[in-house]
Amino acid sequence: EGTVAPSTDVQERATEAFEDNDFERAYNLYLKIPPNAQNCQRLITCARDLRSPATTTEVRSYYEKLPPGEKGKVSEKSVTALTELGIQFVSSGSGKKNEVMGWLDWFRWVEEEGESSEVGRFLENHFL
Repeated sequence: EGTVAPSTDVQERATEAFEDNDFERAYNLYLKIPPNAQNCQRLITCARDLRSPATTTEVRSYYEKLPPGEKGKVSEKSVTALTELGIQFVSSGSGKKNEVMGWLDWFRWVEEEGESSEVGRFLENHFL
């Protein structure tokens, strides 16, 4: 009989873990398989549950690696959630790492030291 491709097996295990709400396990498995829109959305859900700067950074990187046709398939709700996660873990310069900030603090951070491309994407996606 034929063998199952390793990425198919990992995909199945990741899906099973996700459906069992074992988000940490699912997260680690999804990172091991080629990016696609559905896995990206599920990674965002996992990152929201795990709430760490490292997972947020990894998911943003995963999202950026999606082929152009796949990025358009990621729901607006998921992209918004990813953006909001990124905002939560931006340091306001107060010396407190990974401090959760409000919108006003985030805008101050953007004005002082933020990346203009991040701001542009956020504003374009949510207000224009």
